[in-house]
Amino acid sequence: MSSIRWVQMIVRLLLVLGAVGGGCFSVTANGDESGPAEGAAPAAAPAGEAKLTGDWKLIKLDGDAVAADAEITLSATAEGKVAGSTGVNRFFGGLDEKGKKLFGPLGMTRRAGPPDAMARETAFTKALDEATRFTVEKDQLTLLAGDKPRLVFERVKPKAEE
Repeated sequence: MSSIRWVQMIVRLLLVLGAVGGGCFSVTANGDESGPAEGAAPAAAPAGEAKLTGDWKLIKLDGDAVAADAEITLSATAEGKVAGSTGVNRFFGGLDEKGKKLFGPLGMTRRAGPPDAMARETAFTKALDEATRFTVEKDQLTLLAGDKPRLVFERVKPKAEE
């Protein structure tokens, strides 16, 4: 089988895995509900207080407000899985097990979109890649690169709570 054929099969497999893994996810600041995960990136709040669990919608990107219709999201699980939408494409992956960054390598679909949405996606994925820790205050999640806030999300409440 040619190498191009192998690459096509791997891409299809990744897309299927992304579709299967693209549901709702939740994670805590330290990767679990009870305390720090071995090698997990340090959280800004004590273990168990700042929870990344649930679904989040981006409201600020590098200090600038994001249009409400952009639909940039992040979801996480207690198992350390993450997924979401860049507004154009879906992404999926997990927490960084080495603890140097908040997230490990992320897979992503590769659809094209309008130039402004693609520029926003590039800035968003760069900020995700550079995130080293997070804080949660009430229903607001902030992802930071060092001490610099990069992404601010608001918690998406389940339909029953709205």
